[in-house]
Amino acid sequence: MSTAKFFKNFLTDTKVGALTPTSLHTIRQLCNRIGLDHSRVIVEYGPGTGVFGEFLLERMPAASELIMIETNPVFCEMLKRFEDPRAHVFNDSAENVRDVLSQCNEDSADCIISGIPFTLFGERLRRRVIENTRSALTENGRFFVCQYSTFVKKYLKDHFGQVTVDMGLFNIPPMFILEAFD
Repeated sequence: MSTAKFFKNFLTDTKVGALTPTSLHTIRQLCNRIGLDHSRVIVEYGPGTGVFGEFLLERMPAASELIMIETNPVFCEMLKRFEDPRAHVFNDSAENVRDVLSQCNEDSADCIISGIPFTLFGERLRRRVIENTRSALTENGRFFVCQYSTFVKKYLKDHFGQVTVDMGLFNIPPMFILEAFD
C-alpha cells in the first residue's frame, strides 16, 4: 500500500493512529528486543498494512504463530496476503485478545506488539485493553507499545512491574517504543 493510501485510511478511520507505516529501522529496533527464538505466540494489535508481520514472519521459527488483530476492514483484507499458516488475521478489537487467542487454541502470548492509538481511546477502553493484555501474556511475556507520545506509560505502570521507553528516531514522525513486563 502506498503512503498516500495509508494516509487516506488515517483520515477516514478514527482508529488508525499513524500517518505512515512504521519504518523498517523502527521495526528492527523493536524486534531485536523480542527474542523471536523464544516467542511461540506473538500477537499484534493494529497491524495496519502488515509491515511488522512481514518482518516477523520472515524471522519467526516454524513452530511460532503470529496473531494479528485489526479493526480496519481494508487493512484486514490486505493482511490476508500472508499465505503463511503461522499468520492469523482477526477483524476485531484488541480488548478481545483473550477470545482471539482462544479461537487460535492458545491460552496466552509470549509477546504482544501494539500500534493502536491509546491516546484516541476513552478511559474505559484504554484500561480494558491494557488489563486484558496483561492477563493474556505468559509469566515472562512482554508488551511493546509504539506511540507518538508517552501518554500510555502511566497506564502501563498500573498493570506491569516495569516499563521502559526507547525512541524510534528514524520513523516519520519519530515514535516512542514502550516495553512493559514484570
